Amino acid sequence: MPSTSSAPITGNTSTTDGTLGSKIRKLTSVVWNDFDKIIEDGQDYAICNNYCSREKGHGKVQIGGFTFDQEISREKLTRAIILRECPLSIIDYVGFRDFATSLQPLFKMVSRNTIKGDIMKIYEVEKDKMISYLEKLQSRVAITTDMWTSNQKKAYMAITVHYIDESWLLQHHILRFVYVPPSHTK
Repeated sequence: MPSTSSAPITGNTSTTDGTLGSKIRKLTSVVWNDFDKIIEDGQDYAICNNYCSREKGHGKVQIGGFTFDQEISREKLTRAIILRECPLSIIDYVGFRDFATSLQPLFKMVSRNTIKGDIMKIYEVEKDKMISYLEKLQSRVAITTDMWTSNQKKAYMAITVHYIDESWLLQHHILRFVYVPPSHTK
Protein backbone atom coordinates (compact mmCIF):
# COMPACT_ATOMS: atom_id res chain seq x y z
CA MET A 1 0.00 0.00 0.00
CA PRO A 2 1.49 3.41 -0.88
CA SER A 3 2.18 5.84 1.97
CA THR A 4 -0.31 8.39 0.67
CA SER A 5 -3.71 8.74 2.30
CA SER A 6 -6.27 6.14 1.51
CA ALA A 7 -9.65 4.98 2.73
CA PRO A 8 -11.91 2.06 1.86
CA ILE A 9 -14.41 2.78 -0.87
CA THR A 10 -17.81 1.84 0.43
CA GLY A 11 -19.83 3.42 -2.31
CA ASN A 12 -17.93 2.82 -5.53
CA THR A 13 -20.81 0.78 -6.83
CA SER A 14 -24.00 -0.08 -5.10
CA THR A 15 -26.67 -2.54 -5.97
CA THR A 16 -30.28 -1.93 -5.20
CA ASP A 17 -32.62 -4.87 -5.08
CA GLY A 18 -36.03 -4.30 -6.51
CA THR A 19 -38.62 -5.90 -8.66
CA LEU A 20 -36.74 -4.83 -11.80
CA GLY A 21 -33.46 -6.46 -10.73
CA SER A 22 -30.13 -5.01 -9.65
CA LYS A 23 -28.79 -1.61 -10.61
CA ILE A 24 -25.09 -0.68 -10.46
CA ARG A 25 -24.24 2.97 -9.74
CA LYS A 26 -20.97 4.60 -10.76
CA LEU A 27 -18.92 7.14 -8.85
CA THR A 28 -19.98 10.27 -10.72
CA SER A 29 -19.07 13.04 -8.27
CA VAL A 30 -16.26 15.41 -9.32
CA VAL A 31 -14.65 14.64 -5.96
CA TRP A 32 -13.52 11.30 -7.36
CA ASN A 33 -11.24 13.16 -9.81
CA ASP A 34 -8.90 13.69 -6.84
CA PHE A 35 -8.67 9.97 -5.98
CA ASP A 36 -7.20 6.84 -7.56
CA LYS A 37 -8.97 3.53 -7.01
CA ILE A 38 -6.84 0.52 -6.02
CA ILE A 39 -7.70 -2.98 -4.85
CA GLU A 40 -5.80 -4.48 -1.91
CA ASP A 41 -6.70 -7.79 -0.26
CA GLY A 42 -9.95 -7.85 -2.19
CA GLN A 43 -11.00 -4.47 -0.77
CA ASP A 44 -11.40 -1.34 -2.91
CA TYR A 45 -9.50 1.71 -1.62
CA ALA A 46 -9.38 5.33 -2.71
CA ILE A 47 -5.99 7.05 -2.58
CA CYS A 48 -6.04 10.82 -2.40
CA ASN A 49 -3.97 12.50 -5.10
CA ASN A 50 -3.86 16.05 -3.81
CA TYR A 51 -5.17 17.20 -0.46
CA CYS A 52 -5.39 14.37 2.04
CA SER A 53 -3.00 13.60 4.85
CA ARG A 54 -4.98 10.90 6.67
CA GLU A 55 -3.87 7.30 6.79
CA LYS A 56 -5.85 4.29 5.63
CA GLY A 57 -8.87 3.49 7.75
CA HIS A 58 -9.46 6.94 9.25
CA GLY A 59 -12.88 7.71 7.87
CA LYS A 60 -13.93 10.54 10.19
CA VAL A 61 -14.00 14.02 8.75
CA GLN A 62 -12.79 16.64 11.18
CA ILE A 63 -12.09 20.32 10.91
CA GLY A 64 -8.44 20.66 11.78
CA GLY A 65 -6.92 23.81 13.18
CA PHE A 66 -10.23 25.50 14.07
CA THR A 67 -10.12 27.34 17.34
CA PHE A 68 -13.08 29.11 18.88
CA ASP A 69 -12.51 32.60 20.29
CA GLN A 70 -15.32 34.08 22.40
CA GLU A 71 -14.04 37.65 21.97
CA ILE A 72 -13.88 37.45 18.16
CA SER A 73 -17.37 35.92 18.03
CA ARG A 74 -18.69 38.64 20.33
CA GLU A 75 -17.18 41.35 18.12
CA LYS A 76 -18.69 39.72 15.00
CA LEU A 77 -22.09 39.63 16.71
CA THR A 78 -21.78 43.30 17.69
CA ARG A 79 -20.77 44.34 14.17
CA ALA A 80 -23.68 42.35 12.70
CA ILE A 81 -26.10 44.17 15.02
CA ILE A 82 -24.58 47.52 14.00
CA LEU A 83 -24.57 46.84 10.26
CA ARG A 84 -28.13 45.50 10.20
CA GLU A 85 -29.32 48.15 12.69
CA CYS A 86 -30.95 45.48 14.83
CA PRO A 87 -32.40 46.37 18.20
CA LEU A 88 -30.27 45.27 21.14
CA SER A 89 -33.20 43.14 22.26
CA ILE A 90 -32.42 40.67 19.44
CA ILE A 91 -30.10 38.82 21.80
CA ASP A 92 -32.99 38.21 24.22
CA TYR A 93 -35.05 36.28 21.66
CA VAL A 94 -35.05 32.56 22.39
CA GLY A 95 -34.96 31.76 18.66
CA PHE A 96 -31.84 33.87 18.16
CA ARG A 97 -30.13 32.28 21.16
CA ASP A 98 -30.98 28.80 19.85
CA PHE A 99 -29.62 29.75 16.43
CA ALA A 100 -26.35 31.06 17.89
CA THR A 101 -25.97 27.92 20.03
CA SER A 102 -26.55 25.70 16.99
CA LEU A 103 -23.70 27.47 15.18
CA GLN A 104 -21.26 27.31 18.08
CA PRO A 105 -22.27 25.61 21.34
CA LEU A 106 -19.28 27.14 23.14
CA PHE A 107 -20.47 30.72 22.50
CA LYS A 108 -21.70 32.37 25.68
CA MET A 109 -24.44 34.88 24.88
CA VAL A 110 -23.91 38.28 26.48
CA SER A 111 -26.38 40.82 27.85
CA ARG A 112 -27.77 43.93 26.17
CA ASN A 113 -25.56 46.13 28.34
CA THR A 114 -22.47 44.21 27.27
CA ILE A 115 -23.44 44.60 23.60
CA LYS A 116 -24.09 48.31 24.19
CA GLY A 117 -20.61 48.66 25.70
CA ASP A 118 -19.11 46.75 22.77
CA ILE A 119 -20.90 49.06 20.32
CA MET A 120 -19.44 52.09 22.07
CA LYS A 121 -15.94 50.58 21.94
CA ILE A 122 -16.31 49.92 18.20
CA TYR A 123 -17.61 53.48 17.77
CA GLU A 124 -14.50 54.90 19.47
CA VAL A 125 -12.16 52.76 17.34
CA GLU A 126 -13.96 53.71 14.12
CA LYS A 127 -14.05 57.38 15.15
CA ASP A 128 -10.28 57.36 15.67
CA LYS A 129 -9.80 55.71 12.27
CA MET A 130 -11.99 58.36 10.61
CA ILE A 131 -10.13 61.22 12.31
CA SER A 132 -6.81 59.77 11.16
CA TYR A 133 -8.16 59.28 7.63
CA LEU A 134 -9.55 62.83 7.40
CA GLU A 135 -6.26 64.30 8.65
CA LYS A 136 -4.45 62.61 5.75
CA LEU A 137 -7.11 63.45 3.16
CA GLN A 138 -5.78 65.62 0.31
CA SER A 139 -9.16 66.89 -0.91
CA ARG A 140 -11.39 69.51 0.63
CA VAL A 141 -14.38 68.56 2.73
CA ALA A 142 -17.88 69.92 3.18
CA ILE A 143 -19.67 69.57 6.49
CA THR A 144 -23.46 69.58 6.61
CA THR A 145 -26.02 69.33 9.37
CA ASP A 146 -29.48 67.85 9.20
CA MET A 147 -32.14 68.21 11.89
CA TRP A 148 -35.46 66.42 12.20
CA THR A 149 -38.08 65.36 14.68
CA SER A 150 -38.88 61.70 15.32
CA ASN A 151 -42.34 60.18 15.65
CA GLN A 152 -41.89 60.49 19.41
CA LYS A 153 -41.49 64.29 19.01
CA LYS A 154 -37.78 64.21 19.86
CA ALA A 155 -35.35 66.38 17.89
CA TYR A 156 -32.13 64.96 16.45
CA MET A 157 -29.20 66.38 14.52
CA ALA A 158 -26.62 64.64 12.32
CA ILE A 159 -23.31 66.18 11.28
CA THR A 160 -21.98 64.72 8.04
CA VAL A 161 -18.69 65.18 6.19
CA HIS A 162 -18.65 64.95 2.38
CA TYR A 163 -15.54 64.67 0.19
CA ILE A 164 -14.23 63.25 -3.09
CA ASP A 165 -11.81 60.36 -2.59
CA GLU A 166 -8.72 59.36 -4.62
CA SER A 167 -10.93 57.46 -7.09
CA TRP A 168 -13.09 60.54 -7.68
CA LEU A 169 -16.05 59.04 -5.86
CA LEU A 170 -18.23 61.17 -3.60
CA GLN A 171 -18.00 59.87 -0.05
CA HIS A 172 -19.93 60.88 3.05
CA HIS A 173 -19.72 59.83 6.67
CA ILE A 174 -21.78 60.79 9.68
CA LEU A 175 -19.44 62.38 12.19
CA ARG A 176 -21.95 62.91 14.95
CA PHE A 177 -25.56 62.04 15.70
CA VAL A 178 -27.06 63.80 18.70
CA TYR A 179 -30.33 64.26 20.51
CA VAL A 180 -31.25 67.95 20.69
CA PRO A 181 -33.22 68.69 23.86
CA PRO A 182 -36.20 71.05 23.59
CA SER A 183 -35.55 74.74 24.06
CA HIS A 184 -35.83 76.08 27.61
CA THR A 185 -36.39 79.68 26.46
CA LYS A 186 -40.05 79.79 25.46
